[in-house]
Amino acid sequence: MPEDPTSAPERTAPAVADPGAERRTARRQLLGSLLVAVAIAIGAIGAVTAKLGTTSVAALEAEEDRRDAARDALEERRDAAEEAREARREAAEDARERRRGD
Repeated sequence: MPEDPTSAPERTAPAVADPGAERRTARRQLLGSLLVAVAIAIGAIGAVTAKLGTTSVAALEAEEDRRDAARDALEERRDAAEEAREARREAAEDARERRRGD
């Protein structure tokens, strides 16, 4: 018995898809891949920065300058204290010599 053409599914070749659809799909995939890559890079930079902190050259140099200034100030205080001790010793020695000479 022959098939009723109204009840059977169409047996025609599938319609040709839009020729640009494949190209658009490829562009979407490429754009999506690029966005994911950028997100991963941002995440990696953020994680490293959070762990290590920001250390610019200027900040490192400023920290080194502060340490040098503190070291210099300490050395100057030590030198001043040594000079004061020497001055006291000399003053005490001069006082002893004056007492002997009187």
